Amino acid sequence: ANLINQARNLVWAMTREFMPLFSDLDANGDREKFTQVLFVSSRYVLAFTMPLLTGILFLGPAFIARWMGPEYAEKGKWVLYIFAGAYLLPWLNPFSNRLLTGIGRQKVLARISSVSAVINLALSILLVRYLGKEGVALGTMIPMIILEPVVLFYMCRCVGKSVTQYANEVIRPVLLPNLIFAGLMFLLTSHITPSTYVNILSISLSSLTVYTLFFFLLSVNRSEQKLILSKIRERFV
Repeated sequence: ANLINQARNLVWAMTREFMPLFSDLDANGDREKFTQVLFVSSRYVLAFTMPLLTGILFLGPAFIARWMGPEYAEKGKWVLYIFAGAYLLPWLNPFSNRLLTGIGRQKVLARISSVSAVINLALSILLVRYLGKEGVALGTMIPMIILEPVVLFYMCRCVGKSVTQYANEVIRPVLLPNLIFAGLMFLLTSHITPSTYVNILSISLSSLTVYTLFFFLLSVNRSEQKLILSKIRERFV
C-alpha cells in the first residue's frame, strides 16, 4: 500500500498548483482556454502516471522482495495489484479534485468522497473475514470503480464537455505508447530477472526511454513538439 501511496503523492504534487489557475480561468469566463488547459495538462500527467502504474505492476513485487524479503512480496503481491487497479480510475482523471475545488464545486466532491469512504469501510470489514488482507484492498477498489466515473462525468459537465471528448483527447493518445511500454516491460522481465536494484533500474530506464520516444512521436501534436524542443534548446544550448 505504501508503494502505491508514494506514487499517489507524486500525482498530488504534480496537480497541486493548478487549483488557483482553474479558479482564475473560471472567474474570467475563458471556457476555451479553461478546457484546453484541463485536457492538455491531464494528458501529460496521465503520460507520467500510466507507465508509473505499469512499472509498479511489473516490478513492484520484485522491488518489495529485494527491499523487504521474498515473503512480503509473495504474500503482498495481490494487495499491490488490487491497489494499483483501484487507483487507475482516479489517475485517469487527475485534476478532478483540484478543478472542482477551484471552481467552488467541492460540495459534490465531498459528498461522493463521503459515500466512497462509507462503502470502503463497510466492504473492508465484510470482506476481510473471507478474503483477508486482499478483501481490505478490494474494499478500497470497489467504491472507486463505482464512483470515479461519476466524478469524471460531473467534472466534464462542469466544463461543458462530454466524457467521450475527454477520453478522445486525454486517454486515447496515451494508450498506444503505454501498450508498447507494457510489452517492452514484459519482454525485459522475461529475459532479465529483476532480483537486484541494478536490474530493476536498468529495466525501468530502458523501458522509459523507449516509452518517452513513442509518446513524443505519437501523443504530442506538432505545435507541442516544437514548443518542447524550443524549451530544451533554451535550457541546454
